[in-house]
Amino acid sequence: MRRLFLGLLSSAAAVAALAFLPDRSEGQEPDAAPPTPGELNQALREAERAHLKRVGIWGLANTAAGVAVALSTSRDEDPGRHGFGLQTAGWGIINTGIAAAGLAFSGRGEPPGTPAEALAAESRWGQILVLNEGLNVGYMMVGGALIVASERGLNRGEEVRGHAWAVVVQGLGLFVLDGVAWLGHRERMQGFGELLDRAEVAAVPVKGGGVLWGVRLPFGPRVEERPGR
Repeated sequence: MRRLFLGLLSSAAAVAALAFLPDRSEGQEPDAAPPTPGELNQALREAERAHLKRVGIWGLANTAAGVAVALSTSRDEDPGRHGFGLQTAGWGIINTGIAAAGLAFSGRGEPPGTPAEALAAESRWGQILVLNEGLNVGYMMVGGALIVASERGLNRGEEVRGHAWAVVVQGLGLFVLDGVAWLGHRERMQGFGELLDRAEVAAVPVKGGGVLWGVRLPFGPRVEERPGR
């Protein structure tokens, strides 16, 4: 029984690590113009949809596999295997639903109109991923605690152990998926950093003695009017 679940755990980790590797964009030339906030925000939206698709695929695969495992044996014949299948299918259904809802509503609303708004949107996405990673670690810890408890005289220990191993596998799989998304987030944040590194203070005289002061970004000026001599 333990060997079965250890094998499933290892297989899930390997499949998640190999099947959901991040898409690597081509590196920029040293003197190439940095991406605009609009381009970075578009990359964020595409990354969010790609992440939801990966979660959806993960959910569908777990739903199918979980149902197959649960139906392959009864609760009386092999309570651990049956519990593992039920728990896996349940997680699969939930993750598939979350992914489907996210894809249905993604891309709605006005895109950010300023660099600050684009940066704030990217930062919020990063915070969500960090929160999810914390939850994923929590899932694995809860599953691990239940495994230990099931081996120390817990009522219906074998069945609980099957459910617990499924929770560990789900936590690990989602940890990998959210980690891949976070790596993409980190790369886009580096793009924002490059924009700030190339920003310049600009002063443009205007009629009447006024001066336009502001920050000139590499793709064009963004200034505000302040009277001056």
